[in-house]
Amino acid sequence: MKKKKKYLTIKRGFGKDAILGAGYGMGAAKFYERCLQNPDLRPLFDSGAYDFKFVQALIKTYRTTYNKIPQFWTAIEKCFKWVTKYPNVTAQYGPLNLWNYGGTVCIELPSTRVLYYRHAKINSRRELSYQHGSLWGGSICENLIQAIARDLLGYWILEFEKRGFPVVLHSHDEIVTIVEGAEKKLDKALAIMKSAPEWAKEIPLDAEGCVSEVYTK
Repeated sequence: MKKKKKYLTIKRGFGKDAILGAGYGMGAAKFYERCLQNPDLRPLFDSGAYDFKFVQALIKTYRTTYNKIPQFWTAIEKCFKWVTKYPNVTAQYGPLNLWNYGGTVCIELPSTRVLYYRHAKINSRRELSYQHGSLWGGSICENLIQAIARDLLGYWILEFEKRGFPVVLHSHDEIVTIVEGAEKKLDKALAIMKSAPEWAKEIPLDAEGCVSEVYTK
């Protein structure tokens, strides 16, 4: 049992960091650095069980398997650069609309909420930056995904309140409510978080939860 648990911990360490990081452009060097900072994975690299070549192969496998994700980084960066360079034009990629308002690049999300990138610029090396630092397709992708996730969470919080589930806490991607007869109402609560507003009908959604006397992860 201990060996199995250790094996699953290792796989989770690689899998979680790869999926979460590589989806936003993390390369092999950065992933290798993060592995060495992970207390569960570091001993495996020190022992030689895993090395930098393994990490390189993992990143390559991710980008090949999910090749549309790197394609999106390139496409959204191109749209961003286009409106940055030509302030009088607009760009559209799927449900996303981009335009430049006096040096601030605006991206309208599917929910119609807008992200603002003030003082957007392109330098002589064709690199993007804005008020808070550098930008590229992967970081823009991360902003968009996190913003859409926030919009969904906000929708679910309001739906919880409407349907008699008073929200006492929300953290990242979870909602905590206190109700009587919680065991019988759990499925109804999960159904809310599996539902989507009209603008998000094409997004695959799922949820899981539990009943507990105290807050738990």
